[in-house]
Amino acid sequence: MRECLAAFGYTPREARFLQLSALLSGYFLRRQFNSFIGRNSGALAQNFLKRGLELKHFRSITALGGRLIYHVASSSIYDALGDATSRNRREHQFETVRLRLMALDFALLTPEAEWLLTEREKIDCFATLGVPQTDLPQGEFGNCKRFFVEKQPVFLDTERRPHFAFVDAAFRGFSQWELFLKAHRRLFQALSHSDVIFASCHQGRVRAAENHFRRAVAGESAAGGFDVERLRRYFVSRQAFEAKRLDSFDQSKLNALREDKRVFVGEDVERLYRQWCESGNILSAGVKGCTAGFKTELLPHSYEWLSPIQSHERRA
Repeated sequence: MRECLAAFGYTPREARFLQLSALLSGYFLRRQFNSFIGRNSGALAQNFLKRGLELKHFRSITALGGRLIYHVASSSIYDALGDATSRNRREHQFETVRLRLMALDFALLTPEAEWLLTEREKIDCFATLGVPQTDLPQGEFGNCKRFFVEKQPVFLDTERRPHFAFVDAAFRGFSQWELFLKAHRRLFQALSHSDVIFASCHQGRVRAAENHFRRAVAGESAAGGFDVERLRRYFVSRQAFEAKRLDSFDQSKLNALREDKRVFVGEDVERLYRQWCESGNILSAGVKGCTAGFKTELLPHSYEWLSPIQSHERRA
């Protein structure tokens, strides 16, 4: 796709950066371009910016302190890159721009990655890995079904192992992290190997984020391995529900059963359930509920100057 950008006069290196920044983020800084090409400053960035602005492929936005942000907004760029309907062309609130710049920073930390930058690339990749579309994160927009609508980074490593990143806005709670995990849970469970990366500027949020991951995706305790007490409660509720002893269920208990049923999946869980039904014991040593691993990445810039009011709320 990026070869098509050569017709506009971009060098191969400029085209690679423009593809990454346009399809992953939609926004970039001069510093990020310099980081991509391995320079601190110089005429290369100036020439790249001049060409893009003259061709109206991107426009500059002045933020607080006179800082310049560049928005890749030209339809001709997205047409050339094969993603003509990309929503990255649209203007966004500064809080969204902030997260997009952090996502691009994350990508620059992983130069060897094979990025899945469009919805079609992601669908096709996971189809080759045997994952049906019903297991992909999706949403309805009018009469149109869309996949991976949260626009978080996805890439394959050199062994073609999928990695899913979540760029943390660092608000006080973890509601967006939990929504991300639940939306992707069936995909994580369908893959034989994958990693989920919590990318944040705040090291202090990592432990809580990992606990949310283990509870929402793997059904594990903080120490690792199945949360046996939670698994036992699930088995008790499941057995009662299957026996149609519904008088013991209220709405909260039904909600817990539905959530546990989505977390505890797979042949190992079914084997443990049959074992528990027969003996009342759960011998879960060495059994893992989900093959997805949890990793973290400390991002170098928080861009709080882009949304100072919300940054104050985060600190509060």
